[in-house]
Amino acid sequence: MKINYFDLGLHKDAAEVDMFISICDKNRLDYTVYGFEAHPEYCADLVEKYADNEKVNIFNKAISNKNGTIDLYIAEKNEGEGNSIFKTKNNVNPKNFITVESILFSDWIKKNVPGFETENNILRFNIEGAEWYLVNDLNDNNMLKSFKIVLGSKTDIPKVKEISKNINKYEEILKQNKIVIKKFTKNKPRTNCELDVLINKTFGQ
Repeated sequence: MKINYFDLGLHKDAAEVDMFISICDKNRLDYTVYGFEAHPEYCADLVEKYADNEKVNIFNKAISNKNGTIDLYIAEKNEGEGNSIFKTKNNVNPKNFITVESILFSDWIKKNVPGFETENNILRFNIEGAEWYLVNDLNDNNMLKSFKIVLGSKTDIPKVKEISKNINKYEEILKQNKIVIKKFTKNKPRTNCELDVLINKTFGQ
């Protein structure tokens, strides 16, 4: 079995990527990782970290509603955990930002993952409010259905003043696409989903 694992929002250590790889190795599953991190320094360190694993691909790109560039606002506490493209997010400094490359995720997939629609795809995201743009983009392009497993944690949309009113619509889009986000994070891993069981149940052997 071959799995495409897309992880959006790697932060500094890409812990969830390591967790996924460990599961694949234990269960003898083939895989390709596509990891995205908006902060250039974090991303450079991760490229070096995975340099010897040709199955892991790391990209310095922010997920948003446009292709081009966008400002990334820095969360100055917790070692940058919580950086966001939204300056109204509750824990960022609106005066401290860097400009980074931005992508519309659907466009990136179309250009870089041939045969995506017919493959075994897993999506994990923790992108500090940008999941609002992500889910709308994939829904508009009829691509949500191609992710049979979606992983992450509780949405940050309510923490972003400018998009907080959209939380109900976000949840409705997920519901319409029959998506239930399963917990898969480095925080309190004992409460994570049993991803190996979920993979077997969803994709079979």
